[in-house]
Amino acid sequence: MKKKHIIFLIVLCALFIKQDITVIHAEETTMGVIINEETFPDDALRKYIIEVYDLDKNDYLTEDEIVDVKKLFFAAGSDESRKTINLKGVSYFKNLEDVWFWCKKIENQSELEKLPLLKELKLSSRQKSSMQVNILI
Repeated sequence: MKKKHIIFLIVLCALFIKQDITVIHAEETTMGVIINEETFPDDALRKYIIEVYDLDKNDYLTEDEIVDVKKLFFAAGSDESRKTINLKGVSYFKNLEDVWFWCKKIENQSELEKLPLLKELKLSSRQKSSMQVNILI
């Protein structure tokens, strides 16, 4: 009898976990990728994405909007607090080929590793240095 209760609890927990995962997955696939603080935590980048790439202005990136993005050019801003860019969310744009960021510091650089078509990466700083990386395929 005790064994049945344990099995029941395990199955019940598995169903709850699966349900949560399904809801998150459905939120990203039925409407597209939601544009919010979780998917794009950088305020300025999130506003830029909404302004430039969310063509229907519904705070979601549809599959069509995502695949059409080939280039991303973004400056962090002029005040001291905006010289850092958090790249989380950039990896949704799988067709990105050319990326340019003008900032002092980048967070979540691993997002760039998830871009299979990336050919050129330019990082410019308002300090007296800049970096350009050409990625050869």
